[in-house]
Amino acid sequence: MLRLGTHASWAGLITAAVLVSGCVRWGESDRNSSSYGDSYDDGGYESDDEGSYDTTGEDDTSPTDDVVDPPTRNRPTDDPPMGFEWPEPWPLDPDARVVVWGKTGIPTRNLRMFENFLVHLAAESDDGSDTGGSDSGGSDTGGSDTGGSDSGGADEELLMLWIDDCDPREDSAGCLAGNVQPFFERVDALGVIDFKPLSEVDPQAYDVIIADFCGPVSPEQVGQMLGDGAHVLVLGDQWCTFEGNVSADIANVLLEHIGTRFNGKELYNHDFFVADENQTGLLQDVAVVDAWGIAVQEIGPGFSEVLGTVDGASISVRE
Repeated sequence: MLRLGTHASWAGLITAAVLVSGCVRWGESDRNSSSYGDSYDDGGYESDDEGSYDTTGEDDTSPTDDVVDPPTRNRPTDDPPMGFEWPEPWPLDPDARVVVWGKTGIPTRNLRMFENFLVHLAAESDDGSDTGGSDSGGSDTGGSDTGGSDSGGADEELLMLWIDDCDPREDSAGCLAGNVQPFFERVDALGVIDFKPLSEVDPQAYDVIIADFCGPVSPEQVGQMLGDGAHVLVLGDQWCTFEGNVSADIANVLLEHIGTRFNGKELYNHDFFVADENQTGLLQDVAVVDAWGIAVQEIGPGFSEVLGTVDGASISVRE
């Protein structure tokens, strides 16, 4: 029998009772912090600071042994409301093509998949056939044959525009884009890519336009281009901010009016394996996707998912 016969013992019992009754919440998110968005300073380009990105340009199909917890961010994003009602659609030209990927910046991984995006968007055929690099023979080297996939002939070069006011090939700091040489080697095999703001170009002159919403482009501008029949790759995520606004939120101003939206959730998987039977179209010869920090989407009318997860689509395409 325990006898509490001293004042000190009673004090200890009271202290223990307070500790037991106190409310401790483990794993509380800091997503409501007012400092959100202040730490992203790399100009909107995809970062290599995870330490596991492949700088050779080859897609690594081997699983990683190390398990890394997803980093935390000060991101005041709530889950999307139940029963989201899609707003009135913006008018799109029937020939307009759209692919949406939840990662901003010049890619340092998933280069074969990115190439498939570009080839699909540039394809002239509108008969619904697979155009995602199917004529490349499975090559992952960015060779000259990858440009001939239903895009008007193997001898035609694609003309591509990345809407930005900084060209990593000309900027002394490389636009803080990291090692993007493998990307340019692959894209150069397809054709010519410009990095210019819309004020300096005619968007209708390009086969493919990359609208990275962590850069100088507005939803209204992209909506107008789609109304004119442009072929656009839309990039946005929950990490990169432009002028104080999260790129996924900026993109949603466009996307919600054309049939998809970033839903505030993210995928963290360096090795998202793609089944053999699904390696077609935009995923032609893509055995694994590095899906670390990818913003996922809720699919609405007129869009379909290309690579789905339990939380939403990581890639979507306009039907």
